[in-house]
Amino acid sequence: MAAFVAMTACGGDSGNSGGDQQDGGTIRPPLPFISSVRVEGRDLPQIRQGIGGEPTNFATEVYLEGALLAGATRVTVGDIEGTIRANTENSLTFRILVPHGARLGLQPVTVTNGRGTGTLAQGITITPITAAPSGLDATGMGTDEKPYRSLSAAMSVAGAGDTILLKNGTYDQQHGDAFATPFEPNVRAGVTIKGEGAGATKLIGTGKVKCNDPTARVGLVLGADTRIESVELSNFCLGVYATTGNATLSAVSVHDNGSDGIQINGSSNVSLDTVDVHGNAATGVSIRDSATASVSGGRIFANGDFGIVSTGSMLTVSKTEIDSHFRDNAPYPPAGTGIRVTSPKFILTGSNIHGNAVGISLEGGSSSATVTDCTLENNYGIFIVGKWSLKVRGTTLRGNTHLYLNELDGTTAVDLGTGIDPGKNTFDIPIAGTAIDNRRRDSLGTKLLAPVYIAGNTWIGTPAPPAGCSTAAYNPPYNGGDPNARYNWYIQTPGICSSTGNVIIN
Repeated sequence: MAAFVAMTACGGDSGNSGGDQQDGGTIRPPLPFISSVRVEGRDLPQIRQGIGGEPTNFATEVYLEGALLAGATRVTVGDIEGTIRANTENSLTFRILVPHGARLGLQPVTVTNGRGTGTLAQGITITPITAAPSGLDATGMGTDEKPYRSLSAAMSVAGAGDTILLKNGTYDQQHGDAFATPFEPNVRAGVTIKGEGAGATKLIGTGKVKCNDPTARVGLVLGADTRIESVELSNFCLGVYATTGNATLSAVSVHDNGSDGIQINGSSNVSLDTVDVHGNAATGVSIRDSATASVSGGRIFANGDFGIVSTGSMLTVSKTEIDSHFRDNAPYPPAGTGIRVTSPKFILTGSNIHGNAVGISLEGGSSSATVTDCTLENNYGIFIVGKWSLKVRGTTLRGNTHLYLNELDGTTAVDLGTGIDPGKNTFDIPIAGTAIDNRRRDSLGTKLLAPVYIAGNTWIGTPAPPAGCSTAAYNPPYNGGDPNARYNWYIQTPGICSSTGNVIIN
């Protein structure tokens, strides 16, 4: 027998606004009074979001008990109108359609008749669409009390504005989850998926295989305007795939998948907030087509080839650690790189890029990059191929070669600091390291030179660049240089470089 919630009319603590009303000694007719509420088929007064909206399209029966309920003309749960089915002096039955995106939490129940309005403050709780290891897909109602078992069942009744709450546990094929075949959407537009606890709500696929494998599954294929929070995805061909609209991933871990961890395509705009992406066979985060992405916080590490690859329209990275992408057979790009960018615009701030074969690889043409307040400690710090405009400020660079400028021409500028705007960078150069290598040649043997501005920096372990940065300013000489020298400059610029204002610490 279903239990009910009861409220008594004993003063203001009842949460019920019905009862006798007195104003200045005049007794007004008492208002409708609600003593209890019961929801059909439930022990607790709970209804999930989306009851009545597509695709369910059915109403929930609710029963009220109390006093002075006869002649009711209106009943509401929060701001949702109910349809009155029957009422007597002491009871009222109504049906309610809870729309997608309805306000979550405890909602008051209000009855209005010719006497006025009575309210039970502790009324009905609107819950997220809930799944849990203790739930059942066949008989679950998607509430906290009676959850579904699988994410698939919860998603089948979800619509725009809804939140799916996954209680801690494992969600996999064995327990009813049929994850997406590449690349069929399985997260409806406008839906939020929220795990109960980061690292404790796990979506596990059918195998760490490539996406062309017949058994391959993708964890989450996002519709537009979706949000994913506090879940862990592993053992898919690809963890998360976005292709349209806006999406946010927050406190999400994507690891040990057969190709990329997260792939952002099409015209999508995706924000990655405090993500953990590691152990994926190819790239941690891949941005393609005209997509844009912002990465803030978290760690991206130890993926097969790259931490982040962006060929989309814009990439912004802040307060993120990107490390441990290093392949012995690939000391140069394409493999073993923390961030590889061909996007027109790239902004990196407050991040730690370390332990990679190459920290940042900037490739392609007519693009701009800004690096501010970062630490770069890699075999090669910044590797540039193409027509890039690079500005570096307040950044510490350590490693074998700080800047490797390959096949640049005079349309490109590398700005490490000027007299007006000092770099305030720190260059910590190890034995046999190279500060700036700008001596590449094209296939015709013509020097392709880029202006390099290097004023207002701190140099540890080597003298500052020679004054004037003339075309002869490389030390030791390019031909026959001492391979055991403590530092190398290899700067070949057409006299536009400024080296004033550098602090020398030897």
